[in-house]
Amino acid sequence: METPNGRPVLSLVDRFDGLANYPACRGYVARATACPTFMKAHADQMAHFVATG
Repeated sequence: METPNGRPVLSLVDRFDGLANYPACRGYVARATACPTFMKAHADQMAHFVATG
């Protein structure tokens, strides 16, 4: 699941240390967001938002 800005929900939770007690989830978020496919999809989605303002 993603938020409206394209970031996985768990990455937002992790930003506020909400996954501090869940190392498996932290690892999942790190792997998912480091994936080249995710990075391209995220960049494409953000470019769309910028272009459509």
